[in-house]
Amino acid sequence: MPFTAEERAAYNAANKDRQAAQKTLKKLRVAYERNEDERRNGSPLTSFDGGVKASTLNKQGIRVHWDKENYKVQTRAPEYPVENPGNVDPPKPTRRTGGMGDVEDRIEAAFRENPGHFKQQQSTIKQNMEFFNRVYKGTGYGYDVTSIVGCINEGVLLQKVVNGVHFKTGEPHAVNTKKSYCMALNFVVNTCEVFKNDGLDPRAVMDIELQLVEYIAQSRQGQIQSVLDGSKAVDLFTEIFERGVAKISKYHESAVWLHLARDLTLRGDYEDVYVYDTRPDPEPAHNYYVRDKGVIYWKHIRKTGHRYPIHAYQYSQETRDIIEGSLRQKPRDKLITSTGWYLLNKVGTSVNELRHAKISEMYEDHPDMSMAERRKKAEEMYHSFATQKVYVRELRGRFIQAEEQF
Repeated sequence: MPFTAEERAAYNAANKDRQAAQKTLKKLRVAYERNEDERRNGSPLTSFDGGVKASTLNKQGIRVHWDKENYKVQTRAPEYPVENPGNVDPPKPTRRTGGMGDVEDRIEAAFRENPGHFKQQQSTIKQNMEFFNRVYKGTGYGYDVTSIVGCINEGVLLQKVVNGVHFKTGEPHAVNTKKSYCMALNFVVNTCEVFKNDGLDPRAVMDIELQLVEYIAQSRQGQIQSVLDGSKAVDLFTEIFERGVAKISKYHESAVWLHLARDLTLRGDYEDVYVYDTRPDPEPAHNYYVRDKGVIYWKHIRKTGHRYPIHAYQYSQETRDIIEGSLRQKPRDKLITSTGWYLLNKVGTSVNELRHAKISEMYEDHPDMSMAERRKKAEEMYHSFATQKVYVRELRGRFIQAEEQF
């Protein structure tokens, strides 16, 4: 027999502390999974932004394992319930006065003045600055702008990334670690252009950019190869898709994302798509979906930092039906209103897992393919990414020039 309103209120009151703990625990677990995903991909680590104090965690019986080197980043999954968890608030990172502080001020000012220039969220910008600080530390150069520019121009900063070793083991840094550090350098000196009027040598900037492209390509080849040679077990996309759609309602945004990804597997780009009933005139500068055509017009693809000629991708009828049902159920201006990370985590997967699963599925029908052939294919895909800087899978012949067809 269902609870009455009075019984439910009494139950909730009696279990208020437990419910609060469960809510906190869920946030922490989601943040931990995000950190693990970032570690696997060599991405900058994101600090937990839940605003929970150690005293609250101790009261709720939750033990959190904070990373001593990265503010509010978890090294292990949170534990619950725990008697006397013994949590201590991690010290907040101190802001360096002058020098790097000036660089941070310049970046923040650039972000405020022209947020559309930056593809990154502010949290990612902060992480890039932290990585830049980490590389610069120990170079022997001062923290004034002139010294920083000199360190970059002389190639010292880039060589520190290239020759970087683990501070405990002395082993060379993995490619993904070098990629993350190089991304931070490129972000500060190239994307933000904070030193453009301070004598920064364009050749030094180009060296950093070329090295970053190489690391990205090596990382991508390694990811692809690990799937093709079987060293990394990955479920097929169809399996992940079917499990995912079974966990949520038919027109949930998670289902929309899964259907979109089945047709065209991108990264987080579906977060950047606006919705129109018919194709607008004049042409918008952003990505957009036209309902009466079932087409997304792509103006910008993430991770590349470049704009491309207008391209359009026509989605399958099944995907269009799911989109329409979702938009009727929840009218909105954007195709996706939550982050892809949140929506896919809700159904037990991630953007990267979907991408890797696509590779597995591509080769399921060719079990007799030799290792040499698989390596060759990995190299082909790696080369495509390095030169085009666009990484998409299974276009199925529907990725076409927009002006010609629609």
